[in-house]
Amino acid sequence: MVLGDIFYSKGEYEESRKYHINFLEQSTDDHYKSVVALKIGLSHLFEGDSLSAILYFDKTGEGNMDVDDDAYAKIKGEQYLNHLPSLNEIKLILIKNMIDAGKYK
Repeated sequence: MVLGDIFYSKGEYEESRKYHINFLEQSTDDHYKSVVALKIGLSHLFEGDSLSAILYFDKTGEGNMDVDDDAYAKIKGEQYLNHLPSLNEIKLILIKNMIDAGKYK
């Protein structure tokens, strides 16, 4: 999962998805599965693939809801299933990712 997060923060979404999908498939624990599914969905959305994004937003309920990050990811995933984020919201998410990666000051 950590390598997936690193590639995600660098904007290398295809590489990020390889690690994140592997995490979803291999993990026997449900901790952080919602967060990872949300990141996979967002990465598809960033690249213009809304159909794939929706498939992963639908998986955001599979995490551990006792983990705050998973609970938040489930809420966002459900919101995005009902209404995909606007272009401005997508831009804000990308800017936040850049700030978190130290690329935007």
